This record gives sequence, structure tokens and C-alpha cells, in this order.
Amino acid sequence: MRLVEDPRGLPYNPRVLPRRSPWMEIGLGLILVGAPLVFLPASRGPFAEPKLVFAEAGALAIWISRPPVDQRLVLPAALWVTVLGLAGAVGVDPWWSLTGPENLLSGVLLLGTSAYVLVAGTGVPAALAARVPGWLVAVGTAASLTAAVSRLSPGLLDRVAPGLSFEGGTLGHPVFLSGLAATGIVAALGLRETRPAWLAVAVAALATGLALSTKRVGWVALAAGLLVAIPRLGTGRGRILLVAGTAIATLAAWTAADALLDLGPVSGARRFGELGTDSARSRLVIHRVLGRAIVDRPLLGWGPGNTWSAYLANAEPGDVELAGRGVGDAHDLLLESATTSGVVGLAALLFLAVRVATILRRSPRSLGWAVGATVALVVLHLLQPVNVAMTPMLFLLAGLAAGAGPAHVGGTEEVRAVPVSVVIRAVLGALLAAGLLASCLLLAASVLEHHGRTYAEAWALRASLRLAPGRVSAAEALAIHLALDGRSGDQAAAQEAERLAAATVSRHPWNPAVRLIAADVELLLRDVDGARAWLRRQSAQFPVDRAVLPRDLETGPAAAPSPA
Repeated sequence: MRLVEDPRGLPYNPRVLPRRSPWMEIGLGLILVGAPLVFLPASRGPFAEPKLVFAEAGALAIWISRPPVDQRLVLPAALWVTVLGLAGAVGVDPWWSLTGPENLLSGVLLLGTSAYVLVAGTGVPAALAARVPGWLVAVGTAASLTAAVSRLSPGLLDRVAPGLSFEGGTLGHPVFLSGLAATGIVAALGLRETRPAWLAVAVAALATGLALSTKRVGWVALAAGLLVAIPRLGTGRGRILLVAGTAIATLAAWTAADALLDLGPVSGARRFGELGTDSARSRLVIHRVLGRAIVDRPLLGWGPGNTWSAYLANAEPGDVELAGRGVGDAHDLLLESATTSGVVGLAALLFLAVRVATILRRSPRSLGWAVGATVALVVLHLLQPVNVAMTPMLFLLAGLAAGAGPAHVGGTEEVRAVPVSVVIRAVLGALLAAGLLASCLLLAASVLEHHGRTYAEAWALRASLRLAPGRVSAAEALAIHLALDGRSGDQAAAQEAERLAAATVSRHPWNPAVRLIAADVELLLRDVDGARAWLRRQSAQFPVDRAVLPRDLETGPAAAPSPA
């Protein structure tokens, strides 16, 4: 098979662009550097919506760079995104399927963008790919040092961003910090020109972040990434020993400090002795409940982002007692896919994963670090939730690692990288631009909601809902605000609160929180019968809540449980 040629008669090379384009570098920087580090204290989701904007902007910048793509990944990626879109359209809550829950943003918007950067990542030039390990090490080091300062001197960061917790560095949660730190340590194997002293310092900082996260998943991800990357590198034994030895020594030092000093938990090593605790057993409960949810809606699932609805609709009182009520993610990418997009979505994801894995087997030794980093992130996603910063990173690094492998079929060179047709490119550009616009609207709505909640400003909450009509948290805040005014005698506000609560239930019929919000509104308005009616509807939609709601709804409700 002959190579597809460009108008100048030159073969397309997935690692060499006809001219240097800054847009690819900008896109990679936004996704790999900007998204993990950015946060916005003035937002309702300070570690969520800003990161989504950076991820969407990065994907659009990569599109502008016009990368040639590996045709072997186009069909699997397009198929998976199509199934996700169908699952969202026919799911129980199309709005949450598009955006995901407000604290996760794990909807079609994020997953579709991740699929695009996987395919586009195969066109990253070699010179630019060689710089990525340094970026990952720097980002992980910055996040780890932030977490260390937060842990050892918390008052210092309170001056910069009061009210925010930086236990997870700039990722928002320690579990994601552990994944980023593990990825950074594996990526350090790709730093060929860095001085050994600086390399050791960076790895020690990354291992410190991993230790302070106290999450065992990061240790597992690191071990898996190193075990895959080291044999593939082949050369640089001194660098390998330096990276692995420094990481092991640093983790051992923090483990000793955890055991001998009164510092509180500063190592995740002890978590490996807690595999029989309720936290570990709850995973089995969640898997069992979501298995029933898959059987309930097997074909296209409940819709991306609707794991909470699937879980609570199929849980039993004993399940909720052990695993809790607010399970919004399966903590397993494959189980999450089966729950939210059905067996069709799971099959499409596995098809894409197998195709990528097949290509990665033939990836060159120089990209061994990228394959190892991809494996580390895969482990993270098999044990923890989809994340607005780490998930695009996983897909982009997988594409980068797959972009330089030789492609031979029967000894004949196969077409690998092809220019995208004008029509397909235009459609992709429109979708990515729409995704960036949607993410900006979500961020603006989040900022307005934060302002409205902080200063009790109804106009800000209304503006938030105009920008994001399906935003449950903003609807809750506005409904409660209006109900308080109605309780003081403002009849117009009382009526608006009831209308808003009813409209929110109608828009999100399977959301486990909305009927409880409506009941709270009625209680604030002193309408006990109205509150009882909403609680009865809640127990009818989610029978498991009968165990926590008042036993006799006819005689009068007790305090309703807070929405998860």
C-alpha cells in the first residue's frame, strides 16, 4: 500500500509537520499543564469547571494545528462517541448526560473531547513529544509541593485561597494527586538530558506528593507504570535506577515517618493492610448494585453521568448502609461505561481500547515512558472516578504513545497517518468549538451560583440558571432563597419557589435530590402536606430511601436527608 501524499507529493509523517505550528504546543500545554494546575476560588466547583474549559480549549487548539491522524483509531473513537451520544439522548437525564454531575463533569462533553485528543495525539511531532515528560514532571511537582505546603503549613495557602482544601494539590482530591504524582514519576524516565541531581529532586518531590496523598491507588499505578515502562526503554540504566531508587527511598522515608513520628497519616502504605475495611468492602457492594442497574437498562444504560440514579434506584437498605447514598461514579471506567452506556457502550470502549493496546505493543522504545504513563493512568481509572483533568490526560498520552509505532501488514508499509477531509474537519471543529462554548457557559454559571450563594443574590442564581438551565445546585439555591422570602410573607416568591422546584423535578425525574429539594421548599413554606407528598414521590421513585425517610409519611415528616 502506498503512502497518502500531500499536495506537494511528500508522504505524510505523523511525527513531522510541514511547518512548525504553535497551536499543537498550545493545545498540549492546556491539557497536560493548564488543566491539572488551574483552579478558581470564585467558582462553585473551583477544581472542576475551570479545568474543563482548559481541556476543551486545548482540544480546539490541537484541531487548529491540523494534525494528521492514525486512521486505525478514527472508526473506534467515532463509534464510541456516537454510542455515548445515543446513550445520553435516551438516558434518564439528558442534561447530566451532556455535562455530568456538577462535581464531576463526567458527561459526553468531557468523554467526547477525550476521544478526539486520543486520535489527534497520534499526530504530535517527535520534537514536541520529547518535551512532554518534562511538562508532566513539572506539573506533578507543582501539585505535590502545593499539597505538601497545605499539609505542613495550611495557614499559608489560606491567605491565597481561603476556604479551599489543597490536600489534593491543585487536583481537588488526594486520589487524583496520587495518580498525577505516579504519572510524573513514570514520565521522569523520559528525561534524557536532565541533570541527575535535578532529576532526583523532582522525583523526590513527586514521591512526597504520592506519600502525602495517603492513597494506595497511586502506589499501584506507579508500580504498574514502572513495570511496563522500564523493559521498553532498553537503555539508560543509570537513569532508570535513579528514578526508581529515589521514588522507593522517598516513599520508604515517609512510611517510616508515618510509623514512628506523630505527624498524622503521611503514607499510603498502611492502606494496604486495610483491604478488609468497610471502604474496601463497599466497592464490592457498589459493583453488585450497579450490576443490577446494568440488567435493568442493558442496551444503552442510564446515560453518561447518571451513575447516582442507577445506583440508588437499584440499591437496598443494607447496600446504602455500607456504601453510602451518594455514589456518583463506579470508580471503575469499565463498570462506569457499562452502567451509563450499556453493553453497547462497553463494547465500543473495549474495541477502542484493544485497538490502542495493539498499536502500543509496537510503540518505539523512545516512547516507553509514554506507554508506562498511560498504563499508570489506566490503573487510576480502573480504581477511581473519571476526572476532568486526568481523563483527557490519559487519552492524550495514549494517542501520543501510539503515534510513532511502525505499521506493517504482510511486510508492506500500511497507510497510518492521513489528512482529515474538509467536511469531517469542519464538523469536528464545530463540535469542539461548541464544547468550548458550553464549558465557558458552565464556568460562568458556576461563578454566578457561587456569588449568589455567598451574597444571597437571587439575580445571580437566576442568571446561573439561564446560562445552564439544567444546573440542579443553582436551582436548589434559588428555590431555597425564594422559599425563605415566601416564609416571610412574599407570596410571589413562595409561588416561584414551588414552580421552580416542580420544574426541576420535571427536568430531572431520576435525580435523587430534586424531590427532597422540593420537600425542603414546602417545609420552609410551612406546607407540611406538600412536603409529605414530595417525600412519598421520593420513596416511590427510589424505594431504598424509605429506610431513611420518615416511616409514616401520613403522620408527619421528620427532617429529610440532605441530597448527596
